[in-house]
Amino acid sequence: MIKENIDGLTVRTVVTRICDDCGVEELKAINQILYSACRKKLGRDYCKKCAYKYRVLPDRHREKSVLWKGGKSLTKNGYYRINGGENKGEYEHKIIYGDFLGRKITREEKVHHIDGVKLNNDISNLFLCKDKSHHSLVHYQMEEVGLSLFLKYIWFDSIKKEYVLEENSNKKVIFQIDKQPSCETLWKNGKRYSYVYLGDRKHRTTHRYVFEQFLGRKLYKNEQVHHINGDTLDNDINNLILLSRSEHRKTHNSLQLCVLELYKNGVIGFKEGIYYVC
Repeated sequence: MIKENIDGLTVRTVVTRICDDCGVEELKAINQILYSACRKKLGRDYCKKCAYKYRVLPDRHREKSVLWKGGKSLTKNGYYRINGGENKGEYEHKIIYGDFLGRKITREEKVHHIDGVKLNNDISNLFLCKDKSHHSLVHYQMEEVGLSLFLKYIWFDSIKKEYVLEENSNKKVIFQIDKQPSCETLWKNGKRYSYVYLGDRKHRTTHRYVFEQFLGRKLYKNEQVHHINGDTLDNDINNLILLSRSEHRKTHNSLQLCVLELYKNGVIGFKEGIYYVC
């Protein structure tokens, strides 16, 4: 037993502790040992390394633990992640499809959930995309199928600014441009848009030009004009709606949700990476 003194005052009493697991000897304050024994109630003294191993009682490991969730946890982006074993840190859907193929899924490859439910990892609900662009193409094609059913199964709610599966009767805007501009069509990001020549080597997309005429001002950088029926050459004001970037993203997500709901109802099918109308 050693007493540490500063200016004649006993600060703490240090003793030699022998770990009951690995036998390592170390100097430790007796107050810390007593506090640790009282808190853990194990009846044994461990060094720091061994104490970490026995932090949870042996009879409460894995399945016996009250926190056991089957060895996997739900991530923030809505997928199951494996927490132990050789596949620790991997997504469950990638492991399942890898077992189905007999090999590991590469970093470039993406596994698509056909019905949109990220927790449904049945092999029949998974489709392998060769890379990120292929995965994006599947989602893009999903929206194309949804727009082909516009005004038949899918409608647009201009108040909520999203696609819905119920017909609604929102009032249409009646607006006429005094002078119809001459337009030419060009391709941009895989879609065909019409452009208006404003003179002095300046061009503007027709849908933005039409909405600027309707508002009587120029659009801000964050404002985007969405074609409701998906036809990028239909620049009628009734087919256009002004959205922010975040709203525009949510609008496209709502269209995909409608398509996935129709897939569950058997209206839309999926085969070899392509959604189609049954």
